[in-house]
Amino acid sequence: MRVPRGRTEKRSPWKAPAELSRLDLSFPAETTVTENISPRGARVLSRQRWQEGNRVLVKTLEGNLQWQAKVVYCEILPSDTFALGLKLLTAPDRWKRELTAGHAG
Repeated sequence: MRVPRGRTEKRSPWKAPAELSRLDLSFPAETTVTENISPRGARVLSRQRWQEGNRVLVKTLEGNLQWQAKVVYCEILPSDTFALGLKLLTAPDRWKRELTAGHAG
């Protein structure tokens, strides 16, 4: 039996200003933007390289949403910035309601 690979849920485009920081607060928070989201993950832009497995805290600057996540990939972009694939470790119910209601896109 073949096991499916990749994303199992569609991500919604959602550009929202956000703050990205390490859970251990070892670096100052970075103001950034989300590119897309799903109930289980997000893609966020960053000016710094992150390691797979890093734990992060993401806070939206509008709407007062926040969640903890784990970096699953860090892709360098042509603009010398990075795209982070994040797996959500916590997702507030409000986040899920926003996605379901279609406010995130």
